Amino acid sequence: MTILQWWSQGVEVWGREGMRKLWSAATVKVYGGGVSEVGSLTELSALIGRREPTATSTSTSRRGRSTSRSTTREKVLDLADLAALSRGRAVVLASGSRPTLVQTLPWMAGPTPTPSPPQSPRTTPPRPPLPLKRRTASF
Repeated sequence: MTILQWWSQGVEVWGREGMRKLWSAATVKVYGGGVSEVGSLTELSALIGRREPTATSTSTSRRGRSTSRSTTREKVLDLADLAALSRGRAVVLASGSRPTLVQTLPWMAGPTPTPSPPQSPRTTPPRPPLPLKRRTASF
């Protein structure tokens, strides 16, 4: 597992081609905001994709009422949306799934772990190792 704050850190370590290969092969990608690199945000926006909202308009005249519907294609999250992603939100891209906007839970806000009971000393002595059997090979 590799965790980077963003693309440019990976490029610094593995070079542009190495980072492209790593990014391409990753089955789960998480973007948590706070980045202002236009090039990589453009690629991320393209990966997130587009949606086709339907707009309905209605007009009324002496002859009656007319309703029409039209669809447009727009980016789900554009560069400005990605750059301004609010704290506590992340975009998760997982293989085989549509990108998902999630609410994060900081580790310190989660449940407090229950301490484990103290380990009791071993009550039985360890077993002695089994004797090795000699094998002879015949050729």
